Amino acid sequence: MMHVVTSPSESLPTSKPRRSRLMRMSHWTASQIQRVHRNECGVISLLTVFVMLGCTWLLLWVINSAKQLDARVRMQNAVDAAGHSGTAVLARGMNAIAFANQLEFDLLAAVATLRVSAAGNVPSPLVRLLPTFEELLEGSQPGTPPSQRPIPAFRYAVVERMPGQASEMVRDIARSSGAWRGPDAATNPDGPQGPLVAVLWTSQGRQVGQGSEQDPWQRVLPVIDPSAGGWDEPWLPDDSLQQAARRERRQAARRYLIPWAQDIARRTPSLTNRVVQLAELELDRMFDNEFVDNNLPMMLRPRRTEQEAVEMDLMFVATAYRLHPRSMAPNLFRNPNAGIAPAMAVAQSTMFLPRSRYTCCPWAEERYDPVTREPYLVVHTDGWPNEWGSSIQNWQSKLVPATADVIGSLLRVEVDPGNGQGMLPQWGMLTPEQWDALSHQ
Repeated sequence: MMHVVTSPSESLPTSKPRRSRLMRMSHWTASQIQRVHRNECGVISLLTVFVMLGCTWLLLWVINSAKQLDARVRMQNAVDAAGHSGTAVLARGMNAIAFANQLEFDLLAAVATLRVSAAGNVPSPLVRLLPTFEELLEGSQPGTPPSQRPIPAFRYAVVERMPGQASEMVRDIARSSGAWRGPDAATNPDGPQGPLVAVLWTSQGRQVGQGSEQDPWQRVLPVIDPSAGGWDEPWLPDDSLQQAARRERRQAARRYLIPWAQDIARRTPSLTNRVVQLAELELDRMFDNEFVDNNLPMMLRPRRTEQEAVEMDLMFVATAYRLHPRSMAPNLFRNPNAGIAPAMAVAQSTMFLPRSRYTCCPWAEERYDPVTREPYLVVHTDGWPNEWGSSIQNWQSKLVPATADVIGSLLRVEVDPGNGQGMLPQWGMLTPEQWDALSHQ
C-alpha cells in the first residue's frame, strides 16, 4: 500500500477561509443594522403610549370640568331656593302685619257699631262682644301703654322675629338643597365639600337676622308704627306719617261699618242706613278722643319714589359658600381659587304685591249700592286689591336678575358660617380690576 507524503505546506490549513467568514459576518451585521434603522415594526406601540397619555389627560380634564360644572349648578339651584324661601318668610311677615292692620280697622268699626246698638238705638245680641273688642283695642288694664296693647305688641313681635326666622330658613334650605347624594350620604350628608352655608342680605348690605330691629329706618321689614307712645315714636322726624295713618284708618274703618250695620239691622235696608249714620258719628268721636294718635296702622317706610322703595326696601340678596370640589390628579389640575376663597353663588329676590288680572266675561258690569241705591261699576279682576300699602294681605316673593350694586362688596365680606369651622376666607385681597374680571360685573 502506497503512502503519499505531502509537503508541510500542504498539510497545514490556510487562513483564507477564516478571513472570508469574518468578512461575511461583518457584512451581515452591517446590513442587519441598516435594515433595523429602516424597519418600522413596533413604532405604533410607542405612538400608542403617547396617545393613551393624552387621552388620559383629556379624560381627567373632562371629569374635573364636569365636577366643577355640576357643583356650580347644584350650588346655584340651592342659593336660588334659599333666597326665594327666605324672602317668602319675610313676605309672610308683611302679610301678618297687614292682617293685624285690617283686624284693627274691623275692631274699630265693630266697637263703634256695637256702641250704637248698646245705646238702645238698635238692640242686638251682638252687643255681648263689645267688652272683648274694647279689650283688644285698649288692653286688659286701664291705661295700658299703646306699645303693650295686643295688636301693636303682635305687630312688633312680627317685625322683631321674622328676620331671624328668614335667616334660619335660608340656612336650612341651602343645606338640604346642597346635600351630598354620593356614597356614605347617610353618615355624611354634607359630603367631601362640607356644608353649604347661605346668608340673606338686604340691598343695603345688612345681614338679615343679625342686629337689632328697633330702628325703623334700618329694620328688615320696611314698616313703621307711627302711634304716639309706640315703639317707633322716638325715630319719627315729624307727624306726617301719623297724618297718613289716620287717613288710612278712617277710610278703612268706614268700609267695615256697613257689614256690621247689616248684621245688627238684620239686613233691613232702612235700618242699616240709620245704623251706618250713627256709627259714623261714633267713629268720628272715637278718633277725636280715644284713639287720636294711638292704635294707628303700621305704614310702609316712606321713600321719595316707588322705584326707590322697591330697590332699597324690598330687594334681598342671598349668597352661598362652600368648599371647592376636589380635583382628580391634583398635580396636573389645580384650582387656583381654592386657596383664596370658597366657591360662591348669588341670587336676588324681591317682595312684591301682584296686580289684579282681568277675568272674563263681561269685563265689567254696573251694580247698585244696597243702602244708597247709587250705581257703581264693578270691574271683574282677580280677588286682590291694586293698592300698594302695608294693609294688603297679598305679599309674595319671586326671583329676579342679580343686578344689585351691593353684590360685589357682599362677596368680599368675611362671613361666619356658624358651624364651628371659623371664618370663611374671602376675596378681600383682590383688586377691583381682578374682581371685575372674575365676577363679570
